[in-house]
Amino acid sequence: MQIWNSQSGATNNFLIYDNAASAYRFVIGSSGNVGIGTSSPAGLLSLKAFVTDTPTLVFQNVSGGPNSAISNFTSAIQTFTIIGTNFYVNSTANVARFNTSYAGCGITFDEGILRFSTGTTSITPTVRMTIDASGNIGAPSGTNIYNASDIRLKQNITTITNGLDKISALNPVKFNWVDGFEPSEDGKDMLGFIAQEVQDIIPEAVENFGKEGNIVEIDNLKVTNPLRVNEKFIIPVLVKAIQELKTQNDALQSRIETLESK
Repeated sequence: MQIWNSQSGATNNFLIYDNAASAYRFVIGSSGNVGIGTSSPAGLLSLKAFVTDTPTLVFQNVSGGPNSAISNFTSAIQTFTIIGTNFYVNSTANVARFNTSYAGCGITFDEGILRFSTGTTSITPTVRMTIDASGNIGAPSGTNIYNASDIRLKQNITTITNGLDKISALNPVKFNWVDGFEPSEDGKDMLGFIAQEVQDIIPEAVENFGKEGNIVEIDNLKVTNPLRVNEKFIIPVLVKAIQELKTQNDALQSRIETLESK
C-alpha cells in the first residue's frame, strides 16, 4: 500500500494505491473530485468496483446484512444502474425502468409515457398497458381503458346506426381459458365474446392483444397475433340498440292505443 501526496499542478493531489492489487483505492483530484477505485474521478464522487459484478455501493441495516444494495454505477453523466434489483434510470435520456428478471419486462418510463410490459425467457417482452402524457390509459396502448370525452377533443363525429342489428348478431359465450393461459382462472367459467366473430360485426371493438407480431406460447400451443375485444366499444352500440328498441316499442304502443280507441 502506498500513500502519495502529489506536487502542485499534478492530476491528483492525494492517492492511496494498492501495490498487491495494482489498483487505486482512493484519489482526491486537483479539481477536488474524489475517486474510489478509479484514478480519474469524472464527477464530484466517482465509484468503480474493483471486481466485476461486485456491488459498488451497499447500504446495510443495523445487523450488518444488506438491507438494500445499489450496484454498478455507470460513469455516464446523470446515469446510474442498479443491476441487483433491475432498476435503471437515465435522466439525460429521460428513461426509467423497473425490470423483472426478464430483460425489458416491468415498467418503462420514456418520453413522458409509462409502459407496463410482460414476457418470458422465450418471448420478447410485450407492452401490455400504456399511460401517455395526456393521461390516456390503454391496453396495450391508446384510450380503451381511460380517456377524456370532451367534445373539444373529438372530430369527425357521426351517429351510430343499426345498433339493434349489430347487438342481435353478437354471440355471447361461456368458455374456459386454455390451461396455463391465466393460471388463476384455470377451469373457471368465463363470459365474453369471440374476437373473430365480433370483428365481422363491430370491427372497431377488436384489436391486437399486444403489439403486432406478439406471440402467446402455452406449452405446445403457439398463437401469433392474438386478438382482444374492447368491450368498452360495445357499450355505445348497446345504447343505440336500446334506443332503437324504444322507438319500435313507442310505435307499437301508438298502434295499440289507436286500435283500442276504435
